[in-house]
Amino acid sequence: SRVKAFRLIRWVRDLQAAWLFWLYSPVNDRANRESMSQRLDELEAEFEKETREGEGKAPPFLLGEFSVVECHLVPVMERMVASLAYYKGFFIRDTGERRSPWPRIEAWFQALEQRPSYRSLSGDFYTHAQDLPPQIGACTSNQDPLCHSCRAHVDGHQESDAWLL
Repeated sequence: SRVKAFRLIRWVRDLQAAWLFWLYSPVNDRANRESMSQRLDELEAEFEKETREGEGKAPPFLLGEFSVVECHLVPVMERMVASLAYYKGFFIRDTGERRSPWPRIEAWFQALEQRPSYRSLSGDFYTHAQDLPPQIGACTSNQDPLCHSCRAHVDGHQESDAWLL
């Protein structure tokens, strides 16, 4: 519905504000982490509602099918996934070592990745991590060990099993 779409688009703006606030912040890491987890729990609940309303058969999109809401949410989520792992050691998606605490968000990403239009336009961790500071200003690392290992992997440092230049 149109009203639901507008509500979700406004919510995406709030999610983006919380993400950027944490990305800039060198303090209150625990509170920012909890705030981000709460926002992602809210998104997970929206996917759950859509599944219930679709009698469990709905595709993992917020209005039951790919819509303008995803057009607003995709760029924010894609950049959040990369930058929060890189700067804060906060992982939203499944990795080789850990499962996402938000399985419906993971399913949403997987459904997007099946779309040729998404695959042709999606970014990568390295690009997002390196391009954000010139675009939005300094991004602050929280010195979490997971942050350091993610950075080493994304940047291709020799101590990681990542690519090397």
